[in-house]
Amino acid sequence: MTELQQMHRRPTLPYSLIKLVLAPWSREVQRERIAQRFDLMLQQGFENEVRDLVKRYVLTPDLPSMRSVGYRQMLMYLQGDYSYEEMRERGITATRQLAKRQLTWLRKEQDTVWLKQDGEPVAVIIDQWLKRMKSEEVESDNAKPK
Repeated sequence: MTELQQMHRRPTLPYSLIKLVLAPWSREVQRERIAQRFDLMLQQGFENEVRDLVKRYVLTPDLPSMRSVGYRQMLMYLQGDYSYEEMRERGITATRQLAKRQLTWLRKEQDTVWLKQDGEPVAVIIDQWLKRMKSEEVESDNAKPK
């Protein structure tokens, strides 16, 4: 086994890899943002998108393509199984469940840097983190004996 693992060892990269995770705001803010995002999808024509798919293909809720967040719920609405409000609520709930699974997966990842996302743009958060890292490098370089 050791020999096989050594044969298939990944090549070392010429640079350092850093895995950054933007941690969500509070759970309540995350829930609000998910609802806002789902509502934006609805406003931008998600219903028409699924209607067009229904015209072109025979779709059922159990198809793998309908496992994408929101699609199954929209299909059930278009088939008359859900009211519009029920479709919306179920779509938001499915999105929350997906977000929870993603965070669970990310927590298991090793060597990750978690950054608190507090509403600032992503670029600002990463820029602030990079500045902190550079200042810590300078401090550690200054602490080394000469």
